[in-house]
Amino acid sequence: HTCANNSMLNRHMKNHSEVRSHSCQTCGASYKFLYKLKQHLLKHPSHVSTTDVNLPGRKET
Repeated sequence: HTCANNSMLNRHMKNHSEVRSHSCQTCGASYKFLYKLKQHLLKHPSHVSTTDVNLPGRKET
């Protein structure tokens, strides 16, 4: 796989890693990428504070 720069290479290599550094504090599910955790957190709307994670399409209360 070729990448245009180191940032893209690092992102690509994360796909092959077993490290899941982003975890849901409600249920313990873990993800490699922050955007996946944000998608998951939408399943727990009553437990998620928008100040904890910047969720797309949500306004702070």
